[in-house]
Amino acid sequence: LPSIVSRFYHLKFLDVNRWGSSCSLPKDICRLENLRHFVAKKEFHSNVLEVGKMKFLLEMKEFHVKKESIGFELGELGKLEDLGGELNIHGLENVTTRQEAKDAKLMAKRNLVELGLVWNSKQESTGDDILDSIQPHSNIRRLCIVNHGGVVGPSWLCSHILYMKNLETLHLESVSWANLPPIGQMYHLRKLKLKNIIGLSQIGPDFFGGTTEKSFTHLKEVEFCDMPELVEWVGGANCHLFSRLEKIS
Repeated sequence: LPSIVSRFYHLKFLDVNRWGSSCSLPKDICRLENLRHFVAKKEFHSNVLEVGKMKFLLEMKEFHVKKESIGFELGELGKLEDLGGELNIHGLENVTTRQEAKDAKLMAKRNLVELGLVWNSKQESTGDDILDSIQPHSNIRRLCIVNHGGVVGPSWLCSHILYMKNLETLHLESVSWANLPPIGQMYHLRKLKLKNIIGLSQIGPDFFGGTTEKSFTHLKEVEFCDMPELVEWVGGANCHLFSRLEKIS
């Protein structure tokens, strides 16, 4: 890899999927400024220092905020205007201001399909505004939020005026929000996974944020995991809407 960086500055496609060594990368990998396709495991992607210099990059599967003292600020993602596909952001506990969150410019990345927002350690009663400020584009199809320590869900996901209209998969893990998303309004939802949701004892009409004849018409898979306070799932007037369900775990 060091020889690639020093010789091929105009490289547009780099495939290291069969690289048998460690996932470490040369510090100046970002000098491949014309690179568009970096075909590699997530571990490689998360090791790119100053990735913002590779401004034409089309996919960055994993990014660790402040993994090192410099070169891993959220603003690096903001410079990748063409970013699409899958993106998982880890280490969000290291983001301390709304402006830092906004610097990722996720709302401008209309080609992103899958987004993971992960706090590696749960920080109680903080982070509400951070998650609110890291609002993605509404084109997102698959969304995962893990370990957010705030008491309120983000307005772009939990508002009754639904913004995330295209969601097909929603995975919420280790959150304790007072307001859960209006799942009944997510008409394209195919898979719902809730894991370790504290304070949720009953799933019923109120939980779904209102239902219509369009609710759950695509929902095929529901998974509840580590839900210590969940007692019952109560049917309502529209319980027939779950007729497409194929799997409940």
